[in-house]
Amino acid sequence: MSYSQTNRFSFDSAKIELLKSKNVENSLQILNEIALQYNESNLDSALHYSYLAQSIAKRISNRSLFADTYYSLGVIFKNKGVVDSANYYLFNSLKIYENLKDIDNVIKLNISIGEYYRSTYNLNKAVQYLKKSITLSQNYNLYGFLPSAYNRLGAVYFELSINNSALDAIYEDTIYKSISYIDSSNYWSSRINTKSYNISNNNILGACYQNLKNYDKANLFLLKALNEAENEKKIIELPMIYRNISLNYMKLKNYKKAEAMALEGAKIADSLGINTSLMFNYYALVLIGENLNDDKMTLNFLRKKDSVEDILNNEKAIIKTKEFEAKFKTKEKELLIERQNSELEKNHQQFILSLIGFLVSFLVVIAILFFTLRIRRINKLLKIKNKEVEFASNEVSKLSRFKDDLTGMIVHDLKNPLNIIINFSKNVIQSENTNLLVIKEKNKNIENAAFNMLNIVNNIIDLQKLEESKIDLVFSENRILKTINRALQNVNLLLTQKNITVNNKVNSGFISVYDNNLIERVLINLLTNAIKFSPNNDTITIDAEIINNFIKVRVSDSGQGIPSDKIPHLFNKFARAEIKNIGFSTSSGLGLAFSKLVIKEHGGEIGVDSECKKGSCFWFTLKSFSVNLIEEIKEKSNENISHEYSKEFSQNIIALKKILAEYKFYETSEILNTLQNFKCTDNEFFDWKNKIENAVMNSNNEKYLELISL
Repeated sequence: MSYSQTNRFSFDSAKIELLKSKNVENSLQILNEIALQYNESNLDSALHYSYLAQSIAKRISNRSLFADTYYSLGVIFKNKGVVDSANYYLFNSLKIYENLKDIDNVIKLNISIGEYYRSTYNLNKAVQYLKKSITLSQNYNLYGFLPSAYNRLGAVYFELSINNSALDAIYEDTIYKSISYIDSSNYWSSRINTKSYNISNNNILGACYQNLKNYDKANLFLLKALNEAENEKKIIELPMIYRNISLNYMKLKNYKKAEAMALEGAKIADSLGINTSLMFNYYALVLIGENLNDDKMTLNFLRKKDSVEDILNNEKAIIKTKEFEAKFKTKEKELLIERQNSELEKNHQQFILSLIGFLVSFLVVIAILFFTLRIRRINKLLKIKNKEVEFASNEVSKLSRFKDDLTGMIVHDLKNPLNIIINFSKNVIQSENTNLLVIKEKNKNIENAAFNMLNIVNNIIDLQKLEESKIDLVFSENRILKTINRALQNVNLLLTQKNITVNNKVNSGFISVYDNNLIERVLINLLTNAIKFSPNNDTITIDAEIINNFIKVRVSDSGQGIPSDKIPHLFNKFARAEIKNIGFSTSSGLGLAFSKLVIKEHGGEIGVDSECKKGSCFWFTLKSFSVNLIEEIKEKSNENISHEYSKEFSQNIIALKKILAEYKFYETSEILNTLQNFKCTDNEFFDWKNKIENAVMNSNNEKYLELISL
């Protein structure tokens, strides 16, 4: 048979190998291979060889080969339309492969079970197993299964579209999903250099475009599938391709060609013994007869269709009978073996009784040893548990002391501004001086003190939000100097109290894009920290410089400094409470932890340079933007953005979005090839590109449109 020459090895060579083989496991593998080859041309021969393989598998203990045999039987029974047998063998094969952790075969079985559910019209179950096979293939980088999985998923969505034909919107969307999955199958076929699924892919695409009433395009794909099937001798594919071409010609009202195609499909299906395909071709001829108003033709093929349907039902019954007979014979053999074993037991009864006596004595000794060791082990575990309880008790005590320390520090932080508010309020009330400017000045001091309290409270609240990513950052173009000046206004009262001056050396031309409110609070935290640890009548210096396209802002004081071993923990949550005993800190430390999270969200860094008794320099970095660069970005984005920018803004993304907007979401291979050819090392671009690929491969149109929107 010339068809067999296209396979990995011919039937004849396989049979010769089978005759030569003296290894049982090797024979079993060859039988399964022959069965699967016959599955593409002669299902009865396939079943014969698969049963031979099963009879050998029962005599050996190789679970993997036993699962292979079950897989072959499941696929053959599925193709013959014997649902119960297909279900039994496929699911038992999957169970064995899962226990063996054989991922390759687990993926293969998920695809086969998905196809099984498709053939029984349980389409939602089919989608579940096929998508699972795709996920496993991608997770384990086993891309060789993807052409098959996407091909079958496309077939399932085509049939789902037929079920939704009453709802135009759902119907069309489901058909386009089918086209998208078939396109994915073609994409992965080209990636791994295989043509195995070209015939099926073209056949399904033809059926999809036929249902979209694009009959010319449908004919193009169907004739392509027919030509490939004939050239590659894929005889088993021909009946359904002829049937689809027949229906397409019928839609084009070319009834003569439609009839010829259906008759050819029926002829091939009959010669192969594929009664399911024969029935579908007869039904196509029934529809053609109805369109021609040819009652004789309609009645003739309706009878033939019903006759084939009866044969299908009888075949299922016969196969079930054979299975029952096989099970009965197996049970009979098992009973014979049981009788033989019973006689053997009688002949060796005395020996067994002696052996039992010895074993009982041995087990008693073992039991005594076991319980002795168990008691020792329990005593050892009790000692360990007692130590754990003691350790836990100490930890609870430490946490209690930590809570008391932290509470005291937060209260201390709030007490100073609260005293200022009370004192200034009393002065305003008790003062006989009614000068409006004096009152306004004192009110301003009260407002600043209240703001300091609010900043402490906000640090506590927003720290948790930042840790859980629940704060939405509002990015805008800002001058660093302007933000620093606003922060200085808010700590002016603290500066006045200690008679501290600020030497602000920051250049007015430094510009960045950031959340102005949050960066201002970071500066307030650093300035408050510097004021707290600076002696009276001292000077705090603020300066900035550009290093590698980042603006580095520094706040320096000449206070007592920080020991080097404490610096790595300084920005941790509640770090000040943990290291308070070193003698340089009295606050909760929430401000620095809050500042670290804010700067991290902006893509910058924060740190401190310090030595004991030589002061400290706290610093942070932000991305630097020139005025010209910002104007250039505005022009390229083609949007009316005044001063706000998205955190994920990227010139590469905008350029590529315009290209992708020209493609429909189901044009999978074009989209993936475009993404693959677009080279960029930017991390944000790389993340966005992965999201696009996932949306396309999962046929998620909503997500795709959201990601490419300008």
